[in-house]
Amino acid sequence: MSPEDLRTGTIGSPQYVRSIPGVIAAALFLLFGAITALAALPLGLWTPLGPGPGFFPFWTGLIVAAASATWGLAQWRRPNVVEHAATPEAAAAEVPATPRQIITTLVSLILLAVLLEVLGFQVSVLLFLVFQLKVVARRSWVLTIILSLAGSFGVYSLFSNVLSVPLPGAGIPFLYDLGL
Repeated sequence: MSPEDLRTGTIGSPQYVRSIPGVIAAALFLLFGAITALAALPLGLWTPLGPGPGFFPFWTGLIVAAASATWGLAQWRRPNVVEHAATPEAAAAEVPATPRQIITTLVSLILLAVLLEVLGFQVSVLLFLVFQLKVVARRSWVLTIILSLAGSFGVYSLFSNVLSVPLPGAGIPFLYDLGL
């Protein structure tokens, strides 16, 4: 440890790498989200029967804008964890997706679209998320189970019970009888 390190406070803090393409992409998505939310306002957010025609695009636009702002800030000042990672998993988090992962994800999305009418939303999305989180992203079983259940049954419950939007049910009588 040198006196320069003590003066600048660089000990233990990662080097930061600014990603200009990432910042530009985030700014474009932020603009898209803001325009979408503003364009949805004249459509009406709520009607006497429930969510209006502008409800979903408004909230989607706000979520996209907020996520883009967060992503843009992260890209503006992102740590170079590959050089300063505490664990190999942290270093692997910054490695871009391989062509194999991209193709695997695209094929699994096509399979999800095919299985939606057969297995229904809940089971299809559950299987898709388990596959993506455990096989493609190599996450822990605990995280995989929590996110998969929330992403399938939680989203289904939100859409069917809160928003009164029907999602595909199972085409197999056994699963349909179970409420899936």
